[in-house]
Amino acid sequence: VGHVHKSDASYGPQKPALDMRFLRDVLENENYFDKTLNNSYAGWWYCCIPIEHIEERGLPLPVFVRGDDVEFSLRNAPGFITLNGICIWHVGFAGKFNAAMELYQVHRNSFVIQAASGICADVDFFKRIKTMFWKEITRFAYNNAELLLDSIEDFMKGPEWLENLNGEQSLKEHAAKNEKLVPLETLTEYPHAMKDDPYEYKRLSLWSKAWYVLTINGHLLPGFMLRNFPSVIAYDWFFVPGKNFRRKHLIAVNSNDNTGYLRTINRKRCFALIKRYRKVVKNYKKNHTKVEKQYRDHFAEMTTVKFWKNYLGINK
Repeated sequence: VGHVHKSDASYGPQKPALDMRFLRDVLENENYFDKTLNNSYAGWWYCCIPIEHIEERGLPLPVFVRGDDVEFSLRNAPGFITLNGICIWHVGFAGKFNAAMELYQVHRNSFVIQAASGICADVDFFKRIKTMFWKEITRFAYNNAELLLDSIEDFMKGPEWLENLNGEQSLKEHAAKNEKLVPLETLTEYPHAMKDDPYEYKRLSLWSKAWYVLTINGHLLPGFMLRNFPSVIAYDWFFVPGKNFRRKHLIAVNSNDNTGYLRTINRKRCFALIKRYRKVVKNYKKNHTKVEKQYRDHFAEMTTVKFWKNYLGINK
């Protein structure tokens, strides 16, 4: 069972981390369920739903992949039955981080499902994207920042755009913006990339924190004030400003497969993205209420069998 966190608009498991080699954890996994959490949902992983239920309440929204199971589950407010004998074993999401999927697809779909069916009304996805944008800028992940803006812009195109979207083509186009990671051993100039821990935490003093924010981590500083030697940071969501601070280069590492990408500060790209960010934010604030109503008005239609047959080309 998953949960949409109100505090930061993130998705995650409802249950705590458990080690299924131990009987006590097996028993806790069988019984644990926090009924006080409002935004709990069941993923599609291994999910059985009565056909009569679907006929009565409609099909999911056309946002596969990411978010369709969340919306369908929260819309129908079901009870959950989870069994230890039925499990899905997979790499943790941090281990298979895909920027196009996590930064574009997830956030675009989060806006859509919230607007169309009214779920997660107390969750601020817009605030999350704004926070993440500045994080990505300050760790020189300019493509990641671009993907976040893409998610808002595409949502604002409205339901008719979504209804006619080629989902597979959209995924390919945005996946092309993913950083091209290479084996760490090929970064011969930086042997420490294979040794340093990308998840090591490094603190910043209060003064350094202020300097980090005010200068957009060096984008407003002359080059001689920045250090050439790159820090090794995590490629996924893990964010440590202390490692990013006053660097010209950063090596983003996926320790799951020992690959990485060398990022370099680019002031021109940074300021162009900030300009676009202000334009996107202005448009969202001005028009999001109108666009959200359009999604609500199209909701009933988008969950019908007739719509899905046309959407999938079954009637053609």
